[in-house]
Parts: sequence; structure tokens; C-alpha cells
Amino acid sequence: MSTVWLVPAGTDSADGASAGDYLLRPSGGGLYEVGAVDTSVQSCTWLGELSGDLLPPLPQVDGPQEAPEQKKLLAAVQGVESAQANRGG
Repeated sequence: MSTVWLVPAGTDSADGASAGDYLLRPSGGGLYEVGAVDTSVQSCTWLGELSGDLLPPLPQVDGPQEAPEQKKLLAAVQGVESAQANRGG
């Protein structure tokens, strides 16, 4: 099962993340960027943004960590990924 990792703004990776995992980082204005960890595990493809209002409460992080409430967050980030795929991205 995929894991959602919280990362600080400007961070493009998380130690421990593997292909199929997702990164979630604050991008300002109450929004969070959603990224999918690529198979190379060396990079992340940023898929889009989600409003923090659509997510469970998230802690501020100083470094990458597994996000709380994995099931809810996984559904939200996979929704962004599906929307991106449907747009042809």
C-alpha cells in the first residue's frame, strides 16, 4: 500500500519513500502540493494542489515524516492523481 509523506515546503523527497508513495507539502494560502514518487525514487512528479480544508488536520513538519490518517490522505492524493491522468497530464 502507498504511503503519504508530509514534507516541508520546497522539499522534493523523503527518506524512506518508495515508488508509488506520495509527498504532500504546504505551498501557501492553505494549499498543499501533491507529488507522486517516481520509480527511480530519486525524483517526484508534482501532480497538483489540494486545499487544506479538504484534508484532516496536519502537523507542521521540520523534516519528512509519515502523515497521520493515511487512509483519508491517500484517498485525497489519489484523487488528484486521477484528475491529472484524466486531463491527459
